[in-house]
Amino acid sequence: MDTNFATYREIQIECKRLGRKDAGTREELIRCLESSTSHQRDSFTQQNREDREFQPSHVDGAEIHEEGIPELATSSLVPVMQGCRGDLKGEISDRLVERRRGPRVDLATLVESAYKGIAVSREQRESRAKKLAENQLRLDSIQESVSRMTASMGAYRALRNRFLSTFKRDKLGTATKFDLSIIAGGKPIRGGGDAATDVMLYEGTRGRRDFITFRKLYGLLPETVRKIRKSSCNL
Repeated sequence: MDTNFATYREIQIECKRLGRKDAGTREELIRCLESSTSHQRDSFTQQNREDREFQPSHVDGAEIHEEGIPELATSSLVPVMQGCRGDLKGEISDRLVERRRGPRVDLATLVESAYKGIAVSREQRESRAKKLAENQLRLDSIQESVSRMTASMGAYRALRNRFLSTFKRDKLGTATKFDLSIIAGGKPIRGGGDAATDVMLYEGTRGRRDFITFRKLYGLLPETVRKIRKSSCNL
């Protein structure tokens, strides 16, 4: 505090804070305050002097490096280690090295762990490749089945077409030249009706248009049979 510019009240408060008497004239309070400040400065100087007298670098002649405390601990333990047995001395030395450098790392263990990891990764890759091959075989089998079904369906559709055209020729007497060409394109028809399949011949822009023939054969129009199939599939 600059007592030259402080008020009497401020000087009085500062003296009270420092535990000094706070009654008297301005000059008396200033002398009391200066005395207290001088005493604190002397105490601080004495403490610094004591701190300088105790330097860790002079303990046991050890030098403080980046790892000052471990170095100090090592040098201070030298007299103790000189009086120990050989095996105990080695154990103490190993612990000090471990403390300074960290825990030991066994290179053989690391290599073994790396090889195990590589083996596990190889097994996982082989397992995935095996599953991929199995899935590919299944897919090929499914595609082959679909191809056979598509081919057989095409042949069966042609058979059903000939059946309807033959019905028109033999039963209704309304066969057209196109019907006769369909009949001539395959073997004679054997078997009976199949409304579920025949109704598909009337689908699409290139489907059959002789709806009367279908109704004469099955008693229902193709659209009615289609609705029946759809409702039965939803059950």
